[in-house]
Amino acid sequence: MKTLTVTLKQHTPLIHFQHDQYGATLRASEVKPKLDRFILKKLGKGDYNVGVDDANNKNWIKGSKHFALDYKLRIKSCGKKQEYLIASYLNQKNEEILERRGIKIIDQSPFFAQEKENSEIVRDYKCWDKIKFKGVLWQNIIVEIYSIHDELIEEISSEYIQSFFAFENFGTRQNKGFGCFTAECIEVKGMDGEIRIPLKSIEQLFRDNFFIRYKKTIADTALSSVFKIISNDYKLLKTGRNKPYAKSKLMLYGLEKKQRWEKKFLKEYIDEIYQKEGDEYYKLKSFHNEMNKELDEDEDYYYMRALLGLANQYEFLLSNPPGDNKKMIVSVRSESVERFKSPIIFKIIDGIVYVLGNSIPPEILSKKFYFEVNIQDDSGFKDDRIEEDLYTPDKFDLKKFIDFAMNDKTNSAVLNYKKF
Repeated sequence: MKTLTVTLKQHTPLIHFQHDQYGATLRASEVKPKLDRFILKKLGKGDYNVGVDDANNKNWIKGSKHFALDYKLRIKSCGKKQEYLIASYLNQKNEEILERRGIKIIDQSPFFAQEKENSEIVRDYKCWDKIKFKGVLWQNIIVEIYSIHDELIEEISSEYIQSFFAFENFGTRQNKGFGCFTAECIEVKGMDGEIRIPLKSIEQLFRDNFFIRYKKTIADTALSSVFKIISNDYKLLKTGRNKPYAKSKLMLYGLEKKQRWEKKFLKEYIDEIYQKEGDEYYKLKSFHNEMNKELDEDEDYYYMRALLGLANQYEFLLSNPPGDNKKMIVSVRSESVERFKSPIIFKIIDGIVYVLGNSIPPEILSKKFYFEVNIQDDSGFKDDRIEEDLYTPDKFDLKKFIDFAMNDKTNSAVLNYKKF
């Protein structure tokens, strides 16, 4: 029986919900299914079912319902461990308080799940040990794979394992650069001794696995600085920015295709629709006029942002009553799509940020969504469904969109990535 040992270099923290457990690191329960699917798609030259048939013919498959390749996988961490508090925003005073307590911070990152808990840590240091999610970064991680099928181990070691870790990130917010690893050493041990597998360059691995490839070198490689860049760049691609104001590249690309995005639809529907007492209305605090003209006959609204990752809700600040800072919350609903992660992935390798991707999966195209409106602290408006539903486009060329976004200079907002 042959054993494959892979030594991994961890480039960015893994956002972990079991950080309090001994040796918390990559979970085999996440890595094994992903690696299986990756190998089976490669075996089938992109077709998963063909890969399953091929693996079955080689007796590599176990199980009849959930196809799993017949190998075992073990992961262990060693060396120094560093923990991080991951936040989307902390003011300078709170950062200084946490730093004095020895807590490492990654601020202004694309992670929004526990802002309330983060503020509690500032008030009470004891909460640091109880927080649900922490960023975890290990000095060394070892992955061991062993199987009775020597040929399977040989193919994983020589054909798949390097590409797999170049292709995937892991843990929470993995598409935004967290949980990024590369293989540093690959060894196969068997009855005939030990073999070390030659390593490919990371950019060659990206060329082998991604159709869309852009990169930019970062002068300040501190993790907070890098994740701030990723957060800002992703906002510019998908939603647009407020400070400084810049229009969404996705919205601009849609206009070129005569497709209006849902944000303008939602704002126009919401503005001056929701009546309060005395014939007054809730009004939106901000309403940038993204396009002055009305819809042309050959234009329609589409739910565009779903193509870059499905959100649960959107929030809009209200301007009245003055000083209340109430929010209008628009929840996204669908009977056919529960979740959809972004088809583009950010990777951070040795001071370079990479934007990578292939194509839009067909399961998100031509899907119907509806929207429900709630107004914070106003029970009179609860789950109020907007009458008109929206669909995602029936086709979308991800490469053409990314190429457009990387070259567009509207509002002098540029992404500064280069194709490779």
